[in-house]
Amino acid sequence: MIQHGTCPGRPGRARRLPALLVGFALAAACASAPRSPILDQTAAVGSSAPVQDAKEWAPQAFAHAEQLRQRAEEAHASGLRQEAAALAEQALAAYEHAVILARAAQATQRVATAKQQLSVEREQLRALESAQREVAAQADALELEYKVARDAEPLHPIEAADATREAARRTAARSILQNARLLCLAARLLDSDAPVTPLQQRADALEATLQTSPRPTPIDEAVSLRSACLSLLTDVRREGHRKSPAEDPADVLLSQLSTALDGAAPFRDDRGVVVPLWSAFGKSGALSDGARAQLARLAEIAAANPSFAVMAVVHGPGNSASATRELQKWLASNGLGKAPVEDAAERLPATVLPVRGAPTSTGRIEFVFVAR
Repeated sequence: MIQHGTCPGRPGRARRLPALLVGFALAAACASAPRSPILDQTAAVGSSAPVQDAKEWAPQAFAHAEQLRQRAEEAHASGLRQEAAALAEQALAAYEHAVILARAAQATQRVATAKQQLSVEREQLRALESAQREVAAQADALELEYKVARDAEPLHPIEAADATREAARRTAARSILQNARLLCLAARLLDSDAPVTPLQQRADALEATLQTSPRPTPIDEAVSLRSACLSLLTDVRREGHRKSPAEDPADVLLSQLSTALDGAAPFRDDRGVVVPLWSAFGKSGALSDGARAQLARLAEIAAANPSFAVMAVVHGPGNSASATRELQKWLASNGLGKAPVEDAAERLPATVLPVRGAPTSTGRIEFVFVAR
């Protein structure tokens, strides 16, 4: 007799089937959960080159990101999918933060290196500028020595010539003599103890001789005197260069004067930096308004450059003595009373050779910054 719910010949099969189904269900439930893509993304980011740089430059931030990634992997292994995804997101943000910190550290080091290099280059530039100034000063000194040696060469005796040529020689001798006086005056301004007096006495004696119109004209004596005054000025400057060999502000002052005065054309000669002021006087010898304005500016520049001695030279024609007194009064009332004023009358030409556009009159003031 067969009972319902059983299979003939297979006792108990109906009872074993539900147990198998339960086992399959439990096995399916215990199988590994699918891996979230963000975990793989986190692993890929962690092994990328920028993050590996962060391992060196921002080790603490990198270690924190690695710790978060490890926790995400552990949560995934435990079947906590949502927690694993959240930790992986945090790990990605931590990696990004580490990369930013690493870039900031690298930038800081680059800035520090650049500043250090800039400091080194600036020091090298200062050394080069100092060497350049020293070489320029030595070149100027050598040039002066050459001029002294050239002027000191033995002169051939000059024979008497006709009246016209002798008159020209006397004019040239007076010009050379006046130039010698100015060089000796520059030496005295730089060093009050310089032995200028004997040379001045020689100049006075030669001036008196020229008044008698001698034949032949003693032009060679004028050249010799100028050479002696230039030699003295060179010796004074050499001593100054020995004390401060890298200082030669004359070129700087020349550039400053070129832009500070409208219409002026400053230049350098053996005395220093010279600023010519044309049409400086009226017929009565009074200073013109333009000359007063330029002199006021020059007085300001002289006050701002106390390392330079200052002198002025008045060049004729005609009323040079009156003009000299007028200029002396102006200088005394404007803080330059110690600046000597030399009356050169018409002994020094305006230009050595005719120059197109140059003033035809010799009347002018030369404001001289005597370079040390």
